[in-house]
Amino acid sequence: MNDHSDNDNTVDSGPDRRADNHSDSNAAKSGGPNRERRSFFRINQDIVLDYRVVEAYTANHEDAGSLFQASPLSELLSALRRIDAESGQLLHSITENNRQIADYLGNINRKIELLTQHMLMQDSGNQQLVTTSVNLSEGGIAFATEKPVYKGSFLALRLLFLPSYVSVVVFAQVVRSETGKDERHQLAAKFHRLQEQQAQVLSRQIMQAQLEAKRRRQQASGAAAGN
Repeated sequence: MNDHSDNDNTVDSGPDRRADNHSDSNAAKSGGPNRERRSFFRINQDIVLDYRVVEAYTANHEDAGSLFQASPLSELLSALRRIDAESGQLLHSITENNRQIADYLGNINRKIELLTQHMLMQDSGNQQLVTTSVNLSEGGIAFATEKPVYKGSFLALRLLFLPSYVSVVVFAQVVRSETGKDERHQLAAKFHRLQEQQAQVLSRQIMQAQLEAKRRRQQASGAAAGN
């Protein structure tokens, strides 16, 4: 799998940027300056992407997760992460009172997650995971498709990040659809009815990709200096 996350911390003024232009004003209303600022950070990355066109009523009233069939292991990992998120404040309080206990609980969490990820890797080894190159921010996503999807259409999207097997299922609305020279259709979509927990998952994945890209650049610079 090719990782294209090196262009990680710039504001894209090209075609993909439009997905964020529509989301920035909503982000400012719902989450203030910090949320708006986060939506400017974009990454190019290969993920396992599944999408389907849905009706406006579905996008406005239903749960996107109900539109995709998840494996029991994937649902287990998602449930464990929800528990972590719900326990975050409690763990913070424990950290303030006893750092050693907090570290121990954190280690247990990491052990459980590693075991679940290993089980997911074994489970997915029986099927071919096809990745799609996407341009992603907390506000929107851009990618190419073989079939045309018209501007204004609503999408249900399932994004699976590798190798962590973190997934998020969201709705989005297409804000741009163009046909490229290769006859593929370039889509840009803004996320629709994005929940705070979904935004946190996206933000965390973008940050991790940025840190990984920075680490690779530092390693490359060190290797070049050594020569």
